[in-house]
Amino acid sequence: MTVAVARADARRLALAYLELTKPNIVMLVLLTGIPALLLAAHGLPDARTAVGAILGTALAAASAAAFNHYFDRDIDAVMARTRMRPLPTGTLTPGQALVFAFVLAALAWVVLAGLANLLAAIVGMASIVYYAVFYTVWLKRTTPQNIVIGGAAGATAPLIAWAAVTGTIGLPAVLLAAIVFFWTPPHFWALALYRRDDYVRANIPMLPVTHGEEETRRQIMLYTLCLVPITLGPAFIGVVGPVYWVPALALGGLFVWFAWRLMVTAETSRAVKLFRFSIAYLFLLFIALGVDAAISGGRLPAALDATAPVRATVPAPRLAAGPALVIRLSAHTMGELPVTGEPLVPEVTVRRGEVTEVKYRFVNPSRRTIEFEAVHRITPQDADTMFHKQVCFCFARQKLAPGGESTLPVRFVVDPALPDSIHVLDLDYALFELPPVAASR
Repeated sequence: MTVAVARADARRLALAYLELTKPNIVMLVLLTGIPALLLAAHGLPDARTAVGAILGTALAAASAAAFNHYFDRDIDAVMARTRMRPLPTGTLTPGQALVFAFVLAALAWVVLAGLANLLAAIVGMASIVYYAVFYTVWLKRTTPQNIVIGGAAGATAPLIAWAAVTGTIGLPAVLLAAIVFFWTPPHFWALALYRRDDYVRANIPMLPVTHGEEETRRQIMLYTLCLVPITLGPAFIGVVGPVYWVPALALGGLFVWFAWRLMVTAETSRAVKLFRFSIAYLFLLFIALGVDAAISGGRLPAALDATAPVRATVPAPRLAAGPALVIRLSAHTMGELPVTGEPLVPEVTVRRGEVTEVKYRFVNPSRRTIEFEAVHRITPQDADTMFHKQVCFCFARQKLAPGGESTLPVRFVVDPALPDSIHVLDLDYALFELPPVAASR
C-alpha cells in the first residue's frame, strides 16, 4: 500500500512539473519555429542544428511558462480558469517552481549555445526574460496593451530557428514572427471576452475590463485585418509558393469572417468560437508553411539568404562561361585542434568563368583561445591550377575566442578552360592549430 501511495505521489508531482511547462503552448511554439528551420536550411538542416534549435526552443518556452506560473500564483488562485494549477493547489511550492524554471533556462542556454550558436542562445534567453519579467510581472498587471506588447515574447521561435541555421536574423524569420505577433491579440482578447469576470476578480487590466466589450471586438477585427496580409508576406518576397499562400488566404478569410461575426452580433458564444478557431488557424497555417518549405527545399532569393552562394560574372572573361559543375564542400581538423569547421551548404552548382562565394562556419567549443590556419585541396588534383581563389580564410591565420564562432567566406572562380568532362570538384580544407603569435617570437 505504501509503495502504491509513493508511486501515486511521484506521478502527481511529475504531472505537476509537466503542467508548469504548459506543454500545449510549447508544442504550438515549436510549430511556429520548424518552418523557419526548413526555410533557412533549404530543406532539412543537419541533425545537430535541428536538435539544438528544436530542443533549445522547447526548453526556453517551458522555462518561460514555469516562471509565469511562479509570478502569477497570486492571480491564478482567484481565477476560475487557473485556480487548479500546481501552485494555487499546493501541489508544488513556489520555491520548487522557481528552481525548475531556472534549471530549464540553464538547459536551454546549454543546448542552444552548444548545438546551435550563440545568437540563437541569446534570442532564447531574451524570450524568457521578456515573457517572465517584462510581460508577466509588469505589462500584464499595468496596461490593457499587455497582450499587444507582450505578444513579441511568443513570436521568437522563428527567430531562434533562423539564427540556429544561419547565424543571423533574416527577413523571412521576422515575417514569421510578425504573424505570431499579430495573431496574439485577437486570440487572447477572444479568451478575455468570455473570461472577463475572471480578469475583474484578479484585477488584471485586460482590454474588455478597461475599455469594454464593444471596443475589444472592434480591436479584434482590426488586428485580424492586419494579420491576413502579413501572413501573405512570405509569398510576396518569394520564399514560399502556392502550397502555403492558397491555404493562408483561405484561412485568413475564415478568420476575418469569425471576427466580423463576433463584432456585429456581440454574442459571447462567438468569442468562444473565435478563440478555438484561432488555435486551429495558427496550427494549419504553419503546417502549410512547413509543407511548402519541405517540398520546395526553400526558395529564398539570394538577397535574403545568408547561406546562399553569391555569384557575379567575371569582367571580360578570357572565354565564354562554360557548362555548370558541382563543387562539393567540406572541412576537417588535423591533430588535436578543437575547432570545428563546416560549410553552410554541402555543395553548390557553379558555371565556369563565374565568381562564386560560399561560407564556412567555425566554432571553438573549448575554454581557450585557438589560432589556426587552413589549407585547401581540390579533387581531382589536376584541376587545382584551374581553381582560382579571390577571397579565402586560408589566406591568413584565424583566431577564435573561447566558445566563439565565426562565419568566413571563400570567393572563387573555376577557369572556363576546365575540361567539360569534369562535372564535379571536391573542395576540402584541412585545419591546423597554430601556436599563439606571442609564444612564437
